[in-house]
Amino acid sequence: MEICRLLTRERKQAERQELFELLNEATKEAVSSDEAFNQYIRLQGRLNYTVSNSLLVFMQKPDAAELREFDDWKERGANIRK
Repeated sequence: MEICRLLTRERKQAERQELFELLNEATKEAVSSDEAFNQYIRLQGRLNYTVSNSLLVFMQKPDAAELREFDDWKERGANIRK
């Protein structure tokens, strides 16, 4: 039982480290130029998410206007590519 907890703890620590590295890259990208920073600030204003979540969205889709779960988009009739 103790080994399972240790492995779970190590896995979660590795996942956190990966997330921190991703956020670090997103931050660098967001402040890489005045244009990128302005785009990030506009995104933050549109979505009103936490800084971390906004940075992750910024890396994937800086012009995002709205975020929803997959099933929510399907219910609205949106055509989604996986």
